Amino acid sequence: MNDPEASFDSAEIDRHRLAGEISLVLEHGTLEEKRSMARLIRRFNPNADAVLASYDINHNDNPYAPEL
Repeated sequence: MNDPEASFDSAEIDRHRLAGEISLVLEHGTLEEKRSMARLIRRFNPNADAVLASYDINHNDNPYAPEL
């Protein structure tokens, strides 16, 4: 039988894994990958700007700025 606790733990692990993958893209991805990830985050997270503000890249080129 399915153990509800086991499925919850699995879902929690999946969320942490996904968050780690997103962080890797935002920290080490190409500019195009970072912009794509920022668009995806904005689509699903109402606090996207606060989340994305914690990531920065060198110089004044900010891939997380909203596209015009």
